[in-house]
Amino acid sequence: MTEPMNKNNLRISLHIAIYFGGTIACCGFAYWFLDLRHSCLKLPLTYLGGDEFPIGMWVKELQERGWILHNPRLGMPFPPEMFTYPVPDTFHLLVLRVLGLVAQPFGLVMNLFYLFTFPLTFVCTLYVLRDFGIGYPAALFSALLYTFLPFHFMREETHLLLSAYYMVPLIIMMMYRLLSERLPLLRSQSTPFPTVAIRTGQTIAVIGICVLVGSTGSGYYPFFACFLLSIAGIGAAILQRRWLPLINGMLMAAIITFTVALNLSPNIIHAFEEGRGKVFIRSPAEAEIYGLKIAQLLLPLSGHRLKMFAEIKNRYNQAPLVNENDTATLGEIGGAGFLFLLGWLGFRLMRPNVNWLTRADRELLDYTALLTTATTLLATVGGFGSLLAIFAFPEIRAYNRISIYLAFFCLLVVALLIDRVIGSRIKSRNAYLFYCVGMAILLVFGLLDETARSFAHDYRSLRLRFASDKQFVQSIERTLTPGSMIFQLPYGSFPESSPTFRMTAYDPLLGYLHSRTLRWSFGGMIGGKADVWQKHVAEEPPTEMLEALALVGFAGIYLDRYGYIDQAEGTERQLQGLLTQAPLTSENGRLAFYDLRPFAARLRTRLSGQQWRLAEAQVRNPPSISFGDGFYNEESNGLRKWRWTSSSEVDLHLANSSGHDEHVLLQLTLATGHPQSSSVRLTGPGLDCQVKVDFNGLAISKPIVLPKGDAVLHLSTDAPKVIAPADPRTMFLRIEDVGLLSQPAND
Repeated sequence: MTEPMNKNNLRISLHIAIYFGGTIACCGFAYWFLDLRHSCLKLPLTYLGGDEFPIGMWVKELQERGWILHNPRLGMPFPPEMFTYPVPDTFHLLVLRVLGLVAQPFGLVMNLFYLFTFPLTFVCTLYVLRDFGIGYPAALFSALLYTFLPFHFMREETHLLLSAYYMVPLIIMMMYRLLSERLPLLRSQSTPFPTVAIRTGQTIAVIGICVLVGSTGSGYYPFFACFLLSIAGIGAAILQRRWLPLINGMLMAAIITFTVALNLSPNIIHAFEEGRGKVFIRSPAEAEIYGLKIAQLLLPLSGHRLKMFAEIKNRYNQAPLVNENDTATLGEIGGAGFLFLLGWLGFRLMRPNVNWLTRADRELLDYTALLTTATTLLATVGGFGSLLAIFAFPEIRAYNRISIYLAFFCLLVVALLIDRVIGSRIKSRNAYLFYCVGMAILLVFGLLDETARSFAHDYRSLRLRFASDKQFVQSIERTLTPGSMIFQLPYGSFPESSPTFRMTAYDPLLGYLHSRTLRWSFGGMIGGKADVWQKHVAEEPPTEMLEALALVGFAGIYLDRYGYIDQAEGTERQLQGLLTQAPLTSENGRLAFYDLRPFAARLRTRLSGQQWRLAEAQVRNPPSISFGDGFYNEESNGLRKWRWTSSSEVDLHLANSSGHDEHVLLQLTLATGHPQSSSVRLTGPGLDCQVKVDFNGLAISKPIVLPKGDAVLHLSTDAPKVIAPADPRTMFLRIEDVGLLSQPAND
């Protein structure tokens, strides 16, 4: 009795040692590839004004407020509610919340979360590969390659919640269990109907995995999991000729869907209360723009260590629609697995009998090939994902992100073939040692192929910019009283607006990231009250803009010179003339701050208390105009901003919250994509006219009486669809310079 127990304890100790050693190696590789010895972990590893800034914003919101749906320090003077920008990653937000309790700088919290995803992904992947009966050498090999995919580094902290893909192998394991007798939920017993054993550990684990998937992955990983579970259930049901695998797959998909719905319930309730026009909506055409490309799966990663490979990829990157889908690269070894799976389908059709593999391994390869094919057909540009975006799910646009599922299938089959063809046939200790050494050499090749020197950022430049921004913002904070409001120029919408010259879409968030008490204008949800108000005020002449800001209580103006074609020389000349002061400037010369309090004090001396209150009420509730359904996201070339319509008929929403009719001047510029003239009809409050428009554009200026409350300006055109070879969208009208200017009643 003692001897079997000792052998069992020895076996368990060996497993623990392998997992522990692999985890240490994983952490060492991450340290090396990211060059962490030159980094400062208190600062975010990425600090470029990309999506890492909203991640930092969420971390600070979790630290200051406990959750991310309300933030009284953004979107001034009307703090926004983030219901229209759904984030279903409840579990990871909770993790960030806990980390924020023990680590104060937002950058440290982001770094701890990101770095922990490496060992966590490795352990989960190794466990799943071992569950398939794959030996340790091949399993360790594929687990490490999966952990260090280009996807992991290229997403990094910019897409922090997508970098945490450790749950993907776990849900894929559940898909394969549909093939086996270890069905995830329902199982056949002697009774005529399937039964479920809720008290069993497996059932609890399956439900836990489904809930975890539904609470992570930014909505994408759950969506892909539900799709693949459906395909897996159908395939297993056909293969086994019974309904039970399909029922299990659909049940797991239902649990994931319910979890996502539960996480998004505040957003869903808000959408019903406010109406669809108030929700952040994506265009179906984006499924084409951000689709998966087979070429990108197989080509080397951008910036490959080998110059020849880097040049090949650089030539391809000149092609259209190259964007975040560049992260889908599988590497040479993963790419070989992908090609094998595609070839396996044809091979099995021609030769159904394969004697050199067991039946279980043949079925596993068949199943993997099925899931790989389904994944590719869904996600590729022009695939079924584009149809789903049109008819059902326009919010799911970046189908390239399914590459993380595809990568697991490819590396799974690589590990399986290596283990079955080589590993399982080794008998002697020397041969096994030689096999392990060969796998280690192949692993080094694979890791070098999957990683690039560019994955380690220029930490010195990062520290300099971070220090300059922090010092500048804290200087403002020392100057002003706590809770002061800062208006930011140039105007930028949130989220996902176009860059303005050298200023990225999220650069304005750095003010909030480096302050503790100040309140900022940026961060009002696009189309919301704060966003519309800020855009209106920013477009006013300088004198009127300053008066409006002073009336509602702004204490200063924060200006990013990178957001102007002339480095803001013209704008600052006017501001300095009106404010009679030189600005506070950041160390790197990019940012400037103007104290608005002296100007407000002078304005108060000119207005009585009643005049101030009336003027403030007028400024707080100007007539506004916003875009309804049928408009694409705003675009910019640095000099101007515009939107294309996706339909020949669209609506602009007009709002007048003053409590009485307002005389306003409606201004907009319309253009088509063709040299020949087309008709555009405008109908709205006190307006019914038809104009001729071509690709040169027509500026329209019409005085109207805007009734109190909400109104609609309807635009319809007979312009033909725009044909743009590099743009898959359906476009009809281009609209820009939209605005409402208040006019005296006698104008």
